[in-house]
Amino acid sequence: MQSLTEGENAVLGGTAAFIEGVILQPTLFYKNMRQQGKPLSLDPRVVYRGVSAGLLNEVGSTGVQFLLTGAIKHAVLGGSLRKMTDTEEISSALGAGCIGALFTSPVELVMIQQQNYNLGFVQALRHICSNYSINNGRWFIELTSFSTLNIGFSFSCLLFFFPLS
Repeated sequence: MQSLTEGENAVLGGTAAFIEGVILQPTLFYKNMRQQGKPLSLDPRVVYRGVSAGLLNEVGSTGVQFLLTGAIKHAVLGGSLRKMTDTEEISSALGAGCIGALFTSPVELVMIQQQNYNLGFVQALRHICSNYSINNGRWFIELTSFSTLNIGFSFSCLLFFFPLS
């Protein structure tokens, strides 16, 4: 990953995330429906509702995280070709994951609203804007959920234990 450009890192992460997003969409759907106490379905039109936001989330967040991880690694190394220490590897991935969560949180919120309320993408955005105002505080809680920050930590662990180079 150190020898790749930021663009190559983004493409690599985005491609892997697209494949992952399509394969894992049913699992995410069933998890969300179970958490909300809603009925489960085997109808692909229902199971894959919200897949566009889900793929935008997965491809975007993973691409951004790979790009940021590569950029942070290049900044830490300052052009040298030495092997990074474990602390530098973890810090680079953790930093990228945390910054990437700023993208992931709102997109994931849209996807979940699509699934919960049977809405299209634009309808979900309208629903969020009308029901989650800054004044009542729910927007901030949903937007910065602990589970989203977990994504950054998960990628950090994966990159530490399964380095790409």
